[in-house]
This record gives sequence, C-alpha cells and structure tokens, in this order.
Amino acid sequence: MLFTESIVIAASPDRVWKLVGTPECWSQFDDKVEGCELVGSQGGRIGSVYAVSRRMGAKTTSSRCKIVDLQPGTMIQVQEEMVLDANKPVHSGVLTYALDDLGTGTKVTLRAEICFAQLNIFIRALIWFISRFGYASGETPLMKLKRIVEAEGSLKPAKPARTTVLDDSGGFKFVDFPFWVGAVAFPASLFLLYKFVVHLNGGGDLQHSYGTLAGAAIAALVGALATKRSVFEFDVSRRQVVWSKTGMFGRRGGTIPFEKIRSAKVEQTTSGASFSYRVSLSTEDGAIPLTDAYSAGQVSKERCQQLSDRINNLDLGVGSKTR
Repeated sequence: MLFTESIVIAASPDRVWKLVGTPECWSQFDDKVEGCELVGSQGGRIGSVYAVSRRMGAKTTSSRCKIVDLQPGTMIQVQEEMVLDANKPVHSGVLTYALDDLGTGTKVTLRAEICFAQLNIFIRALIWFISRFGYASGETPLMKLKRIVEAEGSLKPAKPARTTVLDDSGGFKFVDFPFWVGAVAFPASLFLLYKFVVHLNGGGDLQHSYGTLAGAAIAALVGALATKRSVFEFDVSRRQVVWSKTGMFGRRGGTIPFEKIRSAKVEQTTSGASFSYRVSLSTEDGAIPLTDAYSAGQVSKERCQQLSDRINNLDLGVGSKTR
C-alpha cells in the first residue's frame, strides 16, 4: 500500500530540513505522531533508532523506526515496525521525506509504503481511510508543515499533541476527533443492513431478521454517539476559551472567560486493571471535559498531563498562580 503527497513551501530547504530531517520534531507537523524519542545516543545518522508513538483513531500504537537512508538537507528515509496485535506478526513500512530546491521555494514529497500482508481487505481499507482523511484539523502533515515553516521560519519547542499555536501570546487550539469507532461501526451497520435486505429479497422470514436489523441499528447508534469533534480555543489576548462539541445529533458550546476557570485537571477512570484518562476544565459553573472519551495507556496519561500543565500555565482567573 503506497501513499504519496507533495507540496511546495515558500522557504529554503535548510528551513524545511530543520523539521523534516529531525525525527524528534515530526510531532510538530504530523498530528498522528504523539512522540518520537531517540533510542541510544547516536541520532541523525544512518542506523539511528527512534521510539515512536502514533495515534490511530482512539488508540495509540508504539513502534520503532530506523534511519535506513540519509542525504542531509535533501532526503531522509526510515523503516518503521509496529505490532498492531500481540498475537500477529510485525507490520512494517518505509517513510521517505524528499526535498527539492526550486530556487523560489522547496518541494517536499512524502512517500509512505506500508506492508500489511497479514491484514484482511476490510482492515486495509480502514487504514487507508484513516491515513487519508483522519486528521481532525483538516490538515495533512505536509499542509501543516508548510503553514509552520512559512509563518515562522524557525524551529519551535515541542507542544502537546492535537494542539495548534494561535499567536505569539501563548494561545492555542485543541482539537479532538475520535472517528475510529465510527469508521468501524458505520460500515458494520451497512453490512448488517445489506444482509437484512438480501434475506428479505430471498424470501426469508421477517421475524427471523429482526436480530440483524437490530444489530445494524445498534452499530449505527454507537457510531453516531462516538463520532464527535471537540474544539477548545484558548485565546490569551481576549482572555477566554471558545469551545464546541459537534456530533451527528447536534452541536453545543460556549465561551468561558479565564476568570471563571479554576484549573485544568486530569480525570481518571478504571476498567479492571487498566486506567484511562482525559483532561477537564474546572469552572465556576462545573466541570467541562475537553473530550467525552477517555484514552488508555501511559502515553495517554503523559499527553493529558502535558496538556493540563499547559492550560494551567496560562494566566487563568480563579486558579491562576500569578494572582
């Protein structure tokens, strides 16, 4: 399975390479990369290995990538291996960023070749859908890279996952779109509905088809309830948070002055021996979770704590440390 994308950035190759040629910086322009850390002490050379955390829908996967080819300032190619299921073989892929100096700008080409030989056609199609359309902000990695490089032209510190810097005042936007459940539930609902129609057209008994129809309805309902896009914009210049949560059953949101926010905190829930986390705003009018769903795992916990810390570092009203 091969994906390719190209874009022209109005900047020199050196400026683009600062982000593209540094795997630790990939999370700044690729929303699906939550973190990339060097394994060992030798980075930025052929053979260097990195531990990568990627977000796939509501799940986080861990993998390792190794630089297999490198032409400083021009091209970097890594081989990545991940285990989607502990009982199945490792699935691998090759990711390449290539830069071409156009004189008036830089053409960046992303080439991702993924080998999922052990996966069935449905799962392959699902992975293709997520890779193509699964960016909550509507930006592909190269589109975001172009915006960052052209707007600032310099390397910025790492930021919490799923956030976008608004301006130099420290404001930012948080976007969450857990489409994973819907991407599975809606096709399942259509498949069950298809079976129901085929059964009736074949002269089947309606009474014995109620279970299939009920399954289709339940799958569609689960997908509709789980597919919700949350946007929280922390505007420091106006000292307010503008938020919205949009789903298939409607939209709700509002504006919260900083003075009414006590703090941000990480909420935790348990399911058996596992823990799941999400970030919530504690306000004078009650708690407002940034996401309806919880995310499991140590990476999710660290991501939530990082986001919570960033919010609490803003000059909030009731809970501000500076007041």
